[in-house]
Amino acid sequence: MEDAIVKEIRKTRAEILKECKYNIRSFTELANSEAEQFKKDQSEFLTKSHKKLHPQKAD
Repeated sequence: MEDAIVKEIRKTRAEILKECKYNIRSFTELANSEAEQFKKDQSEFLTKSHKKLHPQKAD
C-alpha cells in the first residue's frame, strides 16, 4: 500500500515539475521577446530624437 502511495506521489511530483519547467520556459521566451521589442523601440526613439535635436542643415 505504501509503495503505491509513494509511486503516486512521485508521479504527481514529476508532472508538477514538468509543468513548472514548461511555464518557466514560456515565461522566459516571452520576457526575451519583450526585451528585444523594447530594444527595437528604444533604438527607433533614440534615432528619431537625434534627428529632431540635430536636423541636417539645408544646402
